[in-house]
Amino acid sequence: MADKQTPSRPPRGPRPASRTGGSQGETRNGAPKGGSRPAGAKSGASRAAGGKPGGFKSEGGFKAGGSRASGSKEGGFKPRGEGFKGKSAAGAGGDARTGEARPPRARTARPILQVPKAPALPPRAEPVETPAAAAPVEGAAPVAAAAPRKRPTNLSMPIWQYVRLMVELEEEAKKPRKRLLAIWQRWRSHWQEMDKRLEQLAKSDHGAYSTAMMKQQVEMGQMEPREAKEAELALRRVLSQMKSRLQAAQGSDPTYARDLNFEIAGIEETRKKLEAMS
Repeated sequence: MADKQTPSRPPRGPRPASRTGGSQGETRNGAPKGGSRPAGAKSGASRAAGGKPGGFKSEGGFKAGGSRASGSKEGGFKPRGEGFKGKSAAGAGGDARTGEARPPRARTARPILQVPKAPALPPRAEPVETPAAAAPVEGAAPVAAAAPRKRPTNLSMPIWQYVRLMVELEEEAKKPRKRLLAIWQRWRSHWQEMDKRLEQLAKSDHGAYSTAMMKQQVEMGQMEPREAKEAELALRRVLSQMKSRLQAAQGSDPTYARDLNFEIAGIEETRKKLEAMS
């Protein structure tokens, strides 16, 4: 039987040193690991950076899903479709109340060259009343009235055709004659303004100038039969000059001959329209 003074197990010796060089209850520099805290500090955090006593608690600090940064509500940042519903819809051009995005607004392409407005048609003279026709003779065959000829009411042409027409009319107006052409009198100021704009565009952007010449139209609108006849005769002279140049360029410059053929076909089509209006 063992003696009561003899312990049943040997007394516990000093703890072995940790891997960091200190005892299990100390840090590497010998300070207590966690057993004590400085006076005045509460459990959980320090008073650093002006924080409240107690620091960040589990229920008042960071919650799942986000933070309280930048004045956000409790619970942090919500999913985009829920948290920024109105803002994202308004930013995308939609309705901020419903969050539905509106379809993109269609943009109309602006013309390269602002074509001046066509001059107004001069007022027509009041019609003269004619006496009533005599009563038909009894037994004579009825005379059928001739149907009025339908004339085109409006005319438009590409800018390059308009330039050809107005240059020819300008040269014709320089010749000594008793009266000026009616169409030149009405369209002279329009042509001078148009010529100035074309010259400015050719100096600033030659590519845009070429595109405007081929793609944009000049609305000639309604024309008097006399004006249409003068314009049609002017285009006849233009076609005669172009056909003479075409014969000279047939074998020497195929590219220039092809361009002339294209212009001749377009001007001939416009000339026919003017002929129908005259």
